[in-house]
Amino acid sequence: MHKSNRDLKTSPHFLSSFFIGALFFAQSLVAQSLTVNLDWLDIGQQAKGTAVDSLSFTNCSAYSDDFRLPVYATMISLPSNSMDANVTLRNPRVDELGSHPYLTELPLKEDWIIEKVMRFNRGEPIVEISVFPFAKNSKGQIDRLVSFELVVEPVRKEGRASAVSFVDNSRLVSGTWFRIPISKDGVYKITRSYLQNLGLDTESITPDQINIYGNDEGILPVQNSVGRADDLVLKKVWFQGGDDGVFDANDQIIFYAKGPDEWDYSNQDEEFLHTKHYYSNVAYCFIGIGVDPPARVDNAALETATATHEVNSFNDRTFYENDLGNVIKSGRRLVGEKFGLDGALSFSGPQFNFENIDVNTPVKLRARMVAKTIGSSTFSYVNVACNGNSMNMSLQGLSAAGYTITRDKVSVMSFLPTTGSLAVNLQFSPGTADAEGWVDYLAFNVRRNLLRTSTQLLFRDMNSVGAGNIARFQIGNMITDQYVWDVSDPSAPLRIALELNGTEATFIASASQRKEYALFNNSNVLTPGAAVSVPNQDLHGLDQNDMVIVTAKPFKATAEKFATLHRNEGLNVVVVEPQQVYNEFSSGVPDITAVKWFLKMFYDRAGTDDDARPDYLFLIGDGNYLQHDLDPASSIYLLSYQSEESNSLTESYISDDYFGLLDDLESDGANGTMDIGIGRIPVKTLQEAEAMYTKSVKYISNNTGVVNGNCQEEASTSYGAWRNKVVFVGDDQDNNIHMNQANVVSDIMNLVDDDYVVKKIFLDAYLQNATSGGARYPQAAEEIKRAIQSGALLLSYTGHGGEIGWAQERVLDVPTIQGFTNSHALPVIFTATCEFSRYDDPGRDSAGELALLNPNGGAISMFSTTRLVYSSPNFKLSQVFYDLVMREDEETYNCPASADLNGSFSFSNGLRMGDLVRASKGCIAGNNKLNFSLLGDPALALTYPEMNILTDSVLNVAGEEIGTIKALQRVRVVGHIADDLGNVLPDFNGQIEPSIYDKAQTIETLQNDGGSAYIFNSRDNLIYKGKATVTNGRFSFEFVVPKDISYVNGQGKFYYYALSDDTDAQGSNSSIFVGGTDTAAVADELGPHVQLFLDDESFVSGGLTNETPILIAKIFDDNGVNTVGNGIGHDITVTLDGNTADQLVLNDYYEADLDSYQSGVVKFPFAELSEGQHTLRFKVWDIYNNSTQLEIDFVVEKKEDLVLDHVMNYPNPFTTNTRFIFEHNRSCETLDVQVQVFTVSGKLVKTIQRSMEVQRMKDEPMTWDGRDEYGDRLARGVYMYRLKVVTPEGQKQEVFEKLVIL
Repeated sequence: MHKSNRDLKTSPHFLSSFFIGALFFAQSLVAQSLTVNLDWLDIGQQAKGTAVDSLSFTNCSAYSDDFRLPVYATMISLPSNSMDANVTLRNPRVDELGSHPYLTELPLKEDWIIEKVMRFNRGEPIVEISVFPFAKNSKGQIDRLVSFELVVEPVRKEGRASAVSFVDNSRLVSGTWFRIPISKDGVYKITRSYLQNLGLDTESITPDQINIYGNDEGILPVQNSVGRADDLVLKKVWFQGGDDGVFDANDQIIFYAKGPDEWDYSNQDEEFLHTKHYYSNVAYCFIGIGVDPPARVDNAALETATATHEVNSFNDRTFYENDLGNVIKSGRRLVGEKFGLDGALSFSGPQFNFENIDVNTPVKLRARMVAKTIGSSTFSYVNVACNGNSMNMSLQGLSAAGYTITRDKVSVMSFLPTTGSLAVNLQFSPGTADAEGWVDYLAFNVRRNLLRTSTQLLFRDMNSVGAGNIARFQIGNMITDQYVWDVSDPSAPLRIALELNGTEATFIASASQRKEYALFNNSNVLTPGAAVSVPNQDLHGLDQNDMVIVTAKPFKATAEKFATLHRNEGLNVVVVEPQQVYNEFSSGVPDITAVKWFLKMFYDRAGTDDDARPDYLFLIGDGNYLQHDLDPASSIYLLSYQSEESNSLTESYISDDYFGLLDDLESDGANGTMDIGIGRIPVKTLQEAEAMYTKSVKYISNNTGVVNGNCQEEASTSYGAWRNKVVFVGDDQDNNIHMNQANVVSDIMNLVDDDYVVKKIFLDAYLQNATSGGARYPQAAEEIKRAIQSGALLLSYTGHGGEIGWAQERVLDVPTIQGFTNSHALPVIFTATCEFSRYDDPGRDSAGELALLNPNGGAISMFSTTRLVYSSPNFKLSQVFYDLVMREDEETYNCPASADLNGSFSFSNGLRMGDLVRASKGCIAGNNKLNFSLLGDPALALTYPEMNILTDSVLNVAGEEIGTIKALQRVRVVGHIADDLGNVLPDFNGQIEPSIYDKAQTIETLQNDGGSAYIFNSRDNLIYKGKATVTNGRFSFEFVVPKDISYVNGQGKFYYYALSDDTDAQGSNSSIFVGGTDTAAVADELGPHVQLFLDDESFVSGGLTNETPILIAKIFDDNGVNTVGNGIGHDITVTLDGNTADQLVLNDYYEADLDSYQSGVVKFPFAELSEGQHTLRFKVWDIYNNSTQLEIDFVVEKKEDLVLDHVMNYPNPFTTNTRFIFEHNRSCETLDVQVQVFTVSGKLVKTIQRSMEVQRMKDEPMTWDGRDEYGDRLARGVYMYRLKVVTPEGQKQEVFEKLVIL
């Protein structure tokens, strides 16, 4: 789905209104001032399903999360010594909208809402400012901003260190290591038998060699400014026994460790709030042997002060949260059990039982529920009952036309418990018959009496916490051999000395801050889960790298191949598996921030040296919105950043940008600017990974061999004139906004580099057909298919779309994508449409994924959308992308005037896909850009043609220079291949492909869906397309201008593409005019000479082919072939089976022969012809409009079924030699062919066998000299022979025939 913002004028000359008017911008070390004029439009848009008029302005960057209304956003570069900025809005000028039908329903404030976010672009501070331009005035009417002034005052940055300094080497670099899972907070033990089960020889290991490591951090903080442990932290342990230097049978290592989940105390709520780990059900500690000196638990210092508080009860907490699914398949908040038909759910068991509960202190039960109810005035309810108490939670319904799918609510119930068994009963009351509800979590905060239990007891007391407080803890029901540790610092617990008096034990401790304690004995310590061996590694010890590849483990071998590919280009590349990163940066626990922190290590070590910083992160592995508990040891999935928002389709998102937010004050989401280029190939199998590698090798290959029509791989090349073509596709919806945006960005690109042939496929310019499945654009769909199949450097789509294709009319769909075989000509595809390339749904491969992962073609890279997007911010991103994409030789890029940032980006490795994405996103504000991802290799450079081509002269037959070429005029063009200074390249020898175009046409669209027509210019009429020899850097070619040009004088254009042994070149010339007629042209009344074939030139009419034959038409005419397409009915056409309604125009498939304008060939691939007899009619015109028409018949047999036809031997009868000939329906395969000759009595006398590399439907014959197996000539007479053919798949066919020897 694509959500449109109708916010663009329909004029094709829109370049003048790209940006919101900035009348004044004064830079100062103290303050900066920006005057803004909002250009409000009178074009409607859809907001929450309600038509809203006049609520959009030109080039808005973002939309408000709450109301989906346009927001003005800009980004301002600050002095490098800034860390923040104060922003003030002054001098507002407003329009009063009065009582607006939509706005009056919204809870608008009486002042302008101004928000700011600090960003950093590789250390350079930027403030992003957003202004919500609607407010209620004192009369209760709606005002909207028309103009205002923003004053920005930078706040100086005080010196501060990074949140962490990285160690030079990981502890894992040496020693013997094991990773042990920790399921929950507690005191654990490692016994001798545990180590022996790991395969360790405990007799050869001394106790002092063994240590425990772990970081006990839970989920890592996303804010880079928050400190955290680096590498593995050495934990202090209690080694029971071991004093004799031997690990005896009864010895054990006692240590404290935390599980994966976290509890934080909220002073506001006066309760503990939990955070369930998003990615793992366990935390990890490590056993390290022979690494560090022993670390042992110390005794806590005795507290001598007098107690201010007596503590005999404590705060306890627990939660139940079972992550089972995600309603909208987006965001990181998962839901648990779903309410069934009876609406009842019950929860009980040990997790809901609190031993020794304090019945005099209220329990707090916090519940979060989720519901999906249609109807904004409708409510669903959840009744929560516990211990005889209940609360009703109301969840408001939502508009069916909106993008928010679910509503969540958190409620807290407080009550005095009567028992420690706190079972919970839930009852869901749906607001509508189809309403649905889910449990997210239940969490308890209780007070328990401080009494020893049979299980270990973790306790803390918030009542005694305060500055200067001293607490005296009184533990009841005590016996001997009990231990209390202060575990406030999990890595360095302290042994508490207890004073035991009967069954009560006491200790005194400072309560200035909250402390955590553990009460345990030898019988209730926990045993960790099964450990796994960890090989030595040292990511901390790596040198600086240009690119980091993080690969899912199953694709490691392919990742190394990608690394070698880029190392050969001069990049420094390292390949790591996610578990290796987790081991050193998140204590072994899967966590996306570990990957970010790994990259930040390289980033911080580079300091201000831009060349030393990492430039690219390449992720090899699929995404999954269900990321909990994926096993890095085997999973094909790599973690991705999912937004916290999980109710709204427009506000939730997935983004790999998170990994690139590396400056100290950056965090997540939109709170940062990517400091590196990031790309992902979402492969699920090794075969997909290998196919992507193969495509990449071919794409960047230096093999310039020309495809000669056969199927041998060594003859294929990624070079060709497709590199000189860019295609823009625009949807027909929403008052022509998408066609206009596509047109504007094509103009932007053309202003930067006009050497590229631009093809515009704007849907409303084609005839729309009504079908039972809805409206369709068959010709436009065919044009798009042809554009991808024949290849283009870039292909852009703007408009509606989704996971299954483009546009409501399905102009590009999944079957078409899966059928592409353009592996020699792979485009980079940019899509400004909704979730075309969503890659994190394990239940569906999106169309964008399929386009990228098609092993036979599709795309080489996708800069595409993964969630719902808005058209106006899309357009802003597109403008920057197409302003940048053709600047491959520039090392620094300044954001254009249409962008939100007046800043720059540098590229130390040339312009690669990761750089394109980083700069394009970095130049614009808002969250919409987070829904765009690079699917592909971020270090891939587009295959731009390398050299230049210049026109030296355009001559007539007399050798005179001309400035206008005319109909029927013979023209000679002379030029040369040049370097950047225009000098001839004498070593360039090869071929040039000129494409000569008539004037651009003004096209008015057809208004297929009503509304106004859209008018745009497009250069589509081809005058001549040929091939000429380039010798020592120079070339010339001739052609005759067709009669069917437009006779009005206007600017034509020559496009060139050339190829030599080791490089290619491009150029253009738009200085030549086209128009008029050459009055001296000779007469010509003869049509072209035509030869027709299918698949190869051995074909004869009536022959056999498969369902995808290639039409070959060889054409000759003294003056050349008409390919212009201006004249009515003067196209090159083919009609199948007399169906003139589906006649195909083949002008674009004609290519002149080398150094000839008189002869050429049409090669057109048919797709999926039906079985049986067919007739083909071909018609072609010369440039004088004389025509020739030719027909052939053929029979289609399915390729899956091997078919033999016209089996014969010639001559027959024969005396000394004959040849066995047959036709088949296979090409580009190896066939095993056998001929056996028998006497009439059935005796085998001769076997001829051969493996044939077949390129055509009829191959070279097999010859026989009439002799038997012993070389003796056979007697004259009649013989039988059997021709047998076997395919590589094992299919067999055989035919018996007679032969006669004379």
